[in-house]
Amino acid sequence: MSTRARLPASQRPATPPDPTLRTRPVPRTRNFTPRYYGPGSVPIINELVRPLEEVRQDADPATYVHPMDAQLFAMRQDEIWDLLKEIELHEFDYNEAEQLRGRDPTWGFYAFVTEYSADVLEKIPRAMDHLIKVTRRNIRAQSTSAYTDEACQRFKLSVVEDEETLSGASDDRVREEFRAQLRTLQRLNENDWIRAPARNYACLVLDKPTVSMLADLSFPEEIRQDWELFHPKTIKVVDAWWKRATNDSSYRGVGHCPITSLARFYMLVTSAANSGAMEDLCPLESSL
Repeated sequence: MSTRARLPASQRPATPPDPTLRTRPVPRTRNFTPRYYGPGSVPIINELVRPLEEVRQDADPATYVHPMDAQLFAMRQDEIWDLLKEIELHEFDYNEAEQLRGRDPTWGFYAFVTEYSADVLEKIPRAMDHLIKVTRRNIRAQSTSAYTDEACQRFKLSVVEDEETLSGASDDRVREEFRAQLRTLQRLNENDWIRAPARNYACLVLDKPTVSMLADLSFPEEIRQDWELFHPKTIKVVDAWWKRATNDSSYRGVGHCPITSLARFYMLVTSAANSGAMEDLCPLESSL
C-alpha cells in the first residue's frame, strides 16, 4: 500500500477553514461510545459469519434478481463477492508491532450526528433501519442470495451522538473529531497514516435533512425500482485523509454518496487503500 505524495506541513495554510477549530480546538484523542445498528452489531458476530469459501460454494446463479446476471455468472465480476474478500482481508486487527489485537469481520461506517432537536433524535433509529434496508436491497439486486446474506450479516453502522461536541459541527470539525477517535482506536498513527479498511477512511454525516430523508423513505414492492427512486438521494461523506493544500484543487474532502451505493463505496475505497481513495471517486454521485 502506498500513500500519495503530500505537501510538507509548512506549505499548508496555518489557519483552518473553520475558525472555531482555533477557538475551540479538538483534543488529540476522543473516546466516543457509538450506538450500533445493523446485523453486524451483535456481540456474537464472530460466531455468525461464515468462511468465504463456504459462502462461495453456496452461491447459486439462479438466485440473481436479473436473469442476465445468472447467464453471465461465470464471466461477470460480482462486486459483493469483491466486498466480502476485502472485508476478510482486513478483519484481523494488528498493532504497529504486527501483534494481533482482535478480529472484526464487519463492514460499515461511523456516522456523526450534527443535529440534536427532539424530532431528529426520535427519527434516528428509523433512519438507520431504512439505510440498512436500502443497502440490503441494493446488494440483493446485484448479487446472489448467498453473497447478499453474508454481506448483510456483516453490515454495521456506528452512530456517534455527542450534542456538546457535535451540535452544528462543520465538515472540518467532524473530520477532526473523527481523526481524534481514530487515534484513540490506534487506527491513525503519529505519521498520519490511517489503517484500512474504509470504515477508518471516511465517515457519514447525519444532519437534519439527511435523517429526515432516510426516516421518510417508502420502499416499493419491486426491488428493481429502488435504483430510480433512491439513487438520486445522497448522504454526506467526510474524508478523514484530506488536508487543506495550497494547490487549486476543487476537492475539499467531502462528497455525497448515493444511499444505494454504500457497499460499492466501501469496497472501492478499501481496495484502493491510499490517501486519495475517496478523492479519486469524486464526484461520488457520478462514479457510484
